[in-house]
Amino acid sequence: MLNQIPKDKLLHTFYGSWIYILSTLVLPTIFALALVIVIAIGKEVYDKVSGKGTPELLDIVYTIALPIAMVLIDKYKG
Repeated sequence: MLNQIPKDKLLHTFYGSWIYILSTLVLPTIFALALVIVIAIGKEVYDKVSGKGTPELLDIVYTIALPIAMVLIDKYKG
């Protein structure tokens, strides 16, 4: 199934997750999540404004999906 997900989307998931994980070392969870969301949106705005990339809403979704799942799992665990 992973071979059906474009490499670009997997990279967004990877980087979004690592930004979130590393951010939680110095920030409260909600601020770490907010940082990932701001970076994800900022990256797509940069792509649009600079013309150096292809801005896609799904890139934002893939970037923030796993961090949101991590927050929800942490909130509702045991």
